[in-house]
Amino acid sequence: PVTVGDDNLSTSIINSTQFDVPYIGQEVPIEAFQKAQPGNVTLELLGVFTQNPATDPVIDFSWYARGDSANPHHLFNINNGQNRTLTPQFTGALSFDPGSAEFAFATTWAQYGYTVYTEDALNVFGGAIPHHARVYPLRDANGVVANAYIVAIEENTSGYDYQDLVFKVSNVTPATSSAST
Repeated sequence: PVTVGDDNLSTSIINSTQFDVPYIGQEVPIEAFQKAQPGNVTLELLGVFTQNPATDPVIDFSWYARGDSANPHHLFNINNGQNRTLTPQFTGALSFDPGSAEFAFATTWAQYGYTVYTEDALNVFGGAIPHHARVYPLRDANGVVANAYIVAIEENTSGYDYQDLVFKVSNVTPATSSAST
């Protein structure tokens, strides 16, 4: 169980009275990561609940070395037909090795023509809030799972429900630097 900080379960948005509050519930202030142990960083897609645009892909997902967001490393696409589903099908890979680099995630949304970043300072498109990604420690019946987080992305500029793309990332720790570019 994770407390996401929703102040009114009868609405479709999280924290309906203060959508611009930086961190809510059990959210942690993580915008970028680094690898925790040898091996790959792995992702598990939990859900996608976004619009069905006229073009594919619905979501283009990448990681980038922190400080180099202009050079993303493509991981996977989610296409039409998977835009409102749990454990969506994808084309591409769900693991990567960033080496010792700190890294963050970028999601490009074809229907809107912009990219949403886990680093707040990079969300500068029209209507950005800018906090479009929430990160929560992964929990199981025994408590917090080491080196694993749930990331919830909000791609829209209204109706902030933070369930447009939800995934688990494993073998990571928070990045130690604070700069984003």
